[in-house]
Amino acid sequence: YKIIAFITSASLAGMVGAVAWALKLTYVYPPDVFEIHYTVEAIIIVLLGGAGTLLGPIVGGLIYGLSKYYLAIILPGFQLLIFAPIIIVIIVLFPEGTIGVLKKRVQGTFWEKIIV
Repeated sequence: YKIIAFITSASLAGMVGAVAWALKLTYVYPPDVFEIHYTVEAIIIVLLGGAGTLLGPIVGGLIYGLSKYYLAIILPGFQLLIFAPIIIVIIVLFPEGTIGVLKKRVQGTFWEKIIV
């Protein structure tokens, strides 16, 4: 049943994402849609937040989105050059992600039950 649930949820998410993309841009052009950049961003977001938790990708998305936005304002054109080493350092220093670090810090407190 887990495989059926996974396939169903992945299919539904894919269809909703495709429709949302088409509604946002009002056109679908395959070289724009099937770019590797979006897949890499999704992997980076999960690694930053922490895989295996519900809050991990949410926190990773917030960190990635805000830092990408502010780096684009501060250093336009250079944000990817600055952002790549920062992400590499974070992933090397915190392999379990941001949520994993938070779990270790709040171990034995009330907040431990909230961060699952």
